[in-house]
Amino acid sequence: MGIAVARRLAALVFVALSLLSWQARAAPPFPLHSGDLAGVVPSVEVIEDPTGELRFEQVVATPERFAPRPAGLNVGYTPVTFWIRFSVENPTPERRTVLIELFRAIDHLELFEVRAGGTRRVETGSRHPFATREVAHGSLVFRIALEPGERVDCVARLASADSFDLGPKLWTEAAFLDRVRNETLSTGLYYGLMLALILYNAFILIATRAPSYGPYVGFQVCYASMLATFDRYTSQYVWPNSAELTAKSELVFGSAALVFGAWFGRSFLGLSRHLPHFDRVVRALMIGSAVLLPVGVISAHSWAQQATLYTAMVLLASILVASFVGWARGVPNARYLAIAYVLLVIASAFDTAVTAGLIERPQSATLFLRIGSAGEALLLAFALASRINQTQREKERATSDLAESRRVYAETLEARVDERTRELEGAQVELARKERLASLGRLVAGVAHEVNNPLNFSAGGATKLRSDLGLVGRFVRSLRGALTPPAIDELTRAEAACSTAETALDLVDAGNQRIGAVVSNLQSYMRSERAEPVPTDISGELETILGLCADELEKAEVVPVLQIQSLPPCVCRPGELGQVFVNLVLNACRAMQDQGGTLTISTGADPDSVWVRFADTGPGVPVALRERIFEPFFTTREPGEGTGLGLAVSHEIVARHGGELRLIPSDNGAVFEVRLPRGQSSAPTPTPRP
Repeated sequence: MGIAVARRLAALVFVALSLLSWQARAAPPFPLHSGDLAGVVPSVEVIEDPTGELRFEQVVATPERFAPRPAGLNVGYTPVTFWIRFSVENPTPERRTVLIELFRAIDHLELFEVRAGGTRRVETGSRHPFATREVAHGSLVFRIALEPGERVDCVARLASADSFDLGPKLWTEAAFLDRVRNETLSTGLYYGLMLALILYNAFILIATRAPSYGPYVGFQVCYASMLATFDRYTSQYVWPNSAELTAKSELVFGSAALVFGAWFGRSFLGLSRHLPHFDRVVRALMIGSAVLLPVGVISAHSWAQQATLYTAMVLLASILVASFVGWARGVPNARYLAIAYVLLVIASAFDTAVTAGLIERPQSATLFLRIGSAGEALLLAFALASRINQTQREKERATSDLAESRRVYAETLEARVDERTRELEGAQVELARKERLASLGRLVAGVAHEVNNPLNFSAGGATKLRSDLGLVGRFVRSLRGALTPPAIDELTRAEAACSTAETALDLVDAGNQRIGAVVSNLQSYMRSERAEPVPTDISGELETILGLCADELEKAEVVPVLQIQSLPPCVCRPGELGQVFVNLVLNACRAMQDQGGTLTISTGADPDSVWVRFADTGPGVPVALRERIFEPFFTTREPGEGTGLGLAVSHEIVARHGGELRLIPSDNGAVFEVRLPRGQSSAPTPTPRP
């Protein structure tokens, strides 16, 4: 029993002597004065533990191992475990509380708080549940209370696979709360801005299905989630009890951000179309980033972190060069992507400088990355909106071009339809004209046949009767000297009867001659139908037509008034032209058949043409119908009284002769004018008439 007690006393003496020697050889303590502490770094001594096997008792027993670190307190990526020590002293007469902050990226942290009355050990880190932290903050914060005149020695063991700092920062609670408020404000601004941009562009993606919006939204979600993981918001609020998820989520979100970033760059720049060589490089890097995704899920080793970092650097450089090349080649909106990725490069360069210890680490570890991310997100959102506007303008221009093409096509189609309609109407007019002429030919042939036979009988009988009547008259006159007075009276009556019979024969001959003239005129009218155009005397044709229409004029009580002058010849088909004149005369007769009137036919000539006007004193043509009177099958007469082809056929005949048939506006009756080009002969050549 005595030996055991002695051994215990010896151990206590050894520890006491070790602590005394520790305090004797430690760095000068940092004194707490009445002012606030705001991120002050005390004097720190460091031990490098490459094997990670040193324990607190060994470190305390060999304090001479501690020495100031000449290369600075930012150790970057290293597998070495570090021990640090520093002291804090309260020389004031008041009780003071100090907060000790160590960098958030430390995987495993053991803090030993050595006082005169004993040692307190706290174990936490980014690979430990969030509940192990004394202060609920992204960084590793410890609260130490110091009595008046008390000194506390702090020894910490730090091990991490990530880049981290060895230097602690000292805060008073008031200063630390101010820092947290400021940090919360800047953090809220960034994540609020990112959330607004993500939601806004997600709605646009749903509404428009634009191809570039999907990878843009995916990239911003993954990048902001990666920064939230760096800031330890995911481990604090999303999965506070799973340190493994916190470590792996950095790689997963980072790899996913690389995949979406490469996808967005390819889609936004149209690399496959504009820059195929860069497209192959970016696509290969995108595939490599996709391979790193499951690796991050399986392992969070430092080599995976470094592989993701190097892939990000190469991918960022590739897209940046491609965007500048596309900008130089006029790729639409390439300048926006170039500027946005320049912002990311600058932010990444500052963050790398902080990691390497070239720049003092800001209070917010991801400050530079946030600034670059916010600028890039805003600029690319503006670029996407500009691209949508450009697409809308191109769509409107294409729609306008399509509408113009449709309009031109419609006009062309309408012109072709009008042309075909005119051809069809011409064919209908020609068909109607031919049918009319055929009907007229059959009518004339029938009239000639039916009239000529009885006319020949009548003419032959009249000649025979005149011969016999002359014989009878001579016989009666020879009996005058041989008869007695009573018989002489009978002889006188016989002579008177013979004279009356001769007068009747004269009337018969006159009628036969008139009938013959009518038949001859009809034959003359039809004889020229198949003839070639010849120089024609228009005045003579008018006289012939008036002879044919004499009965119609008389029945309608229309008085023809001729104002015909000698005209130069016109090269035409007399039969067709006569048909036009007959139609105009008959139309005037029908217009005035109820009340009678006057038909004035006048002619004239100018250097290029001759004209014939038919002016009647009828009711005229209503204004609303003047545009339609030359349409085929249009008529104002009752059904069964006309086909509506007369003026249409006449108009077509005159047009075929190179002339014009038109209605001259008039307040008194209707005035139709036939204007024909003059012939080549200098003297009229009348057509033969019977």
